Amino acid sequence: MWAQAAARRDQRGSTNEGLKALGNEDAIVRVGEAEAMDAMTWTSKLCLVASFAVCSGTAHAAERFHAVTETGEPGKIVLVEERIDVTVDRQYLDATLRQVYQNEGDVQLEGQYRLQMGSGTNVHGFAYWNGEEKIVGEVFEKNTAQQVYEEITGLGRDPGLLEQEGEGTFSFRVFPIAPGERKPVEVEVGAYLQRKGNTVHLRVPVDLPKAAIAIELKDERGIAAVRSSTHALTVDRKSDGRVVVRADQALGSIDAIEVDYDVREPEWTLTGAVHHDAGHDGYLLLSLATPTAVPSTAIAAKDVTLVLDRSGSMSGEPIAQARIAAMAVIERLRSDDRVNVIAFDDGVDTLFERPQTLTASVRRQALDYVAQIRDEGGTDIALALREALAHQIDDAQPDIVMFLTDGQSDSEAALEVAKRSHVDARVFTIGVGPGVERPLLSRLASERRGRFTYIEAASAIPAKVAELYSQIESPLVVDVELEVDGVTLVRTYPQSLPDLFVGDELRIAARTRGAGPATIVLKGKRDGQPVSFATTVEVPESTDRPWIGRLWAEARVGHLLEEIALHGGAEELANETIELALAYDLVTPYTSFLAIPANELTASTSETLAQAREQKRQILAANPDAVALSRKAMPPGDPILSVRAPEDARQVTAYFPFGLVKDMQWDPSLEFWTTRFLVPNSVSDGEYEVRIVILRADGTIEIATTPYTIDSAADTFQIDAESTSHGTLVRVHSVEPLREVIVSLANDPSRRFMLVDEGDHHVFSDVLQLGDGTHELRIVVSDLARNEAERVLTIGAKP
Repeated sequence: MWAQAAARRDQRGSTNEGLKALGNEDAIVRVGEAEAMDAMTWTSKLCLVASFAVCSGTAHAAERFHAVTETGEPGKIVLVEERIDVTVDRQYLDATLRQVYQNEGDVQLEGQYRLQMGSGTNVHGFAYWNGEEKIVGEVFEKNTAQQVYEEITGLGRDPGLLEQEGEGTFSFRVFPIAPGERKPVEVEVGAYLQRKGNTVHLRVPVDLPKAAIAIELKDERGIAAVRSSTHALTVDRKSDGRVVVRADQALGSIDAIEVDYDVREPEWTLTGAVHHDAGHDGYLLLSLATPTAVPSTAIAAKDVTLVLDRSGSMSGEPIAQARIAAMAVIERLRSDDRVNVIAFDDGVDTLFERPQTLTASVRRQALDYVAQIRDEGGTDIALALREALAHQIDDAQPDIVMFLTDGQSDSEAALEVAKRSHVDARVFTIGVGPGVERPLLSRLASERRGRFTYIEAASAIPAKVAELYSQIESPLVVDVELEVDGVTLVRTYPQSLPDLFVGDELRIAARTRGAGPATIVLKGKRDGQPVSFATTVEVPESTDRPWIGRLWAEARVGHLLEEIALHGGAEELANETIELALAYDLVTPYTSFLAIPANELTASTSETLAQAREQKRQILAANPDAVALSRKAMPPGDPILSVRAPEDARQVTAYFPFGLVKDMQWDPSLEFWTTRFLVPNSVSDGEYEVRIVILRADGTIEIATTPYTIDSAADTFQIDAESTSHGTLVRVHSVEPLREVIVSLANDPSRRFMLVDEGDHHVFSDVLQLGDGTHELRIVVSDLARNEAERVLTIGAKP
């Protein structure tokens, strides 16, 4: 049935939520109360282990979460709701995972919600609910977050803590979950999706078969075919180029939704995308995808040296699988290739003095040599690499070293070998198992223009090595270099550009100085001849694509962490890592998300957080170009305007476009300069700017501006509710764009459902599991300025 609803709410003088945005200098302008107080609460001794991986495999649902009581006994925790909202902008995935867990036992639980994600994925948002109150996480220095968490949980209260356990693995600690309590959690993650040729692959694990999944694809290059091997899809193409995808039905027993889509871009096209906050250095992302297939004549003859770790730690399955992988590579080599094999532990044995051409006899010798390799002593990576480079042939034929190990070694010695050798050989490092020294192998590969491949389980060695060799055997462009004219690039990552192979994608993140058109040329050699790929990128005075800034920050943090691991915990490197993580909301080994209701704070933890927020304020003031990721809409009325400016400023003044001028006061509790102001009823809805003038203690003046939206329009919406064999379908249609739609049971407000955006922010829907009988639903819609309208609807439901 259909129900028409038109609800109005006078916002003037009633709404304090609103804008948080970075200004042009070191001011952060914010309308609204502290957004971290958007709330929620916990209760007991639980271990929830969930998985959200956009690129890698996942465990089965039964392995993702479990619960224990305070005495260590298994508890009964059940995942009852799941919704996944995905937006992909030019291959950058921004996903929100919302899950609701219920304690079905009679004792309270304490828990850990565990996310196992693909490499290159990071958490940039975290929240949980206490009833209808949402508690939003903030990034703090890790020791501070842990200190506050431990003190509050010791009092039986309700904080949440999200930390990084390892690369691509994050955990969320919960205390407590009461008997019968339903606990919604929300985590936001970001990742740049892999592309092969013109095809982009998206994989999102799913824990519930009936999970609500909505995907929106945006790409200025154009989106062609969209398909899935796991689900029947509904694909809706919008007039503005967006593609909205809904997963209607799983095609069998699956633990993820997988979607492939093609971008409309000619082969060998270099493209760029920019984020630029006015008055600051910008952020640039460059990408170039290679074809997925080339004529066999394009595959050049090469020398391949296989270096295999035979140390004691490789005993058993690792050495057996490594032998299988090495033999498979030898079998694939062409007759005009050359081969050598080196086995090492704390010593080195070499099959040939130099790589030998693949005659039938040489191939057999290589296979026999690999078959007899057995595990023995320690691990000396530097010695093995020195021998591998020293035994290359100095000629025009490309030299490839495939270096497989599961151990650790003297990092400084190995890096010295990689840097000092003048042999023109590419080194591809392969690390096996959790004990391998990943930073070292990654840096060795980078120094020698190769790639690093991590293999978690020994059983995967043959498949992963075969996949790597499929790329290595087809080098398309070598000696890659970048030239830029028009702007200056600084802090470019990767620092050493790798060779390009079949089905490859080169991605470069950098900061830009200057504005205007930039001519960018990627140069290299193909089949011994020079080639180049050029593009013109416009760096405007201001453009908003904040994920590009986050990608650069993640690349910079990755470089710093690698430096710390290789050369020791230099204090200045750790400090920069913390500053970047706090400025860009990143979870790292040094920072964590802490979510805690204000009313749960003790005097000591309140003081601790006040000091931490002051540290963050100073960091943001020193990093005014950190990307703003906040809402810029507010209703008229009597909101609070808050400005982040130095506490010792002589004066901070706000100039509003409707003629109002307000001096601001320092609020030590909020740590902002604040003032209340009235938006006159005569001001029309629309886009405006407020200008902030800051008179510093030294007499200098700085100016910041920020856009905001006045929105007092009534929310007019329609509700379509229908009982089906799968549950109750509720669909809300709105005249204006909505932020969210929440449905709850009038007689049980704890049973809440957040409807899924179908892609244009005007239609939200979901199938609700209500059970038999008549139900009274409360539907609340919230627009971009958080104006709310509600409707109570009585419907009948059937199972």
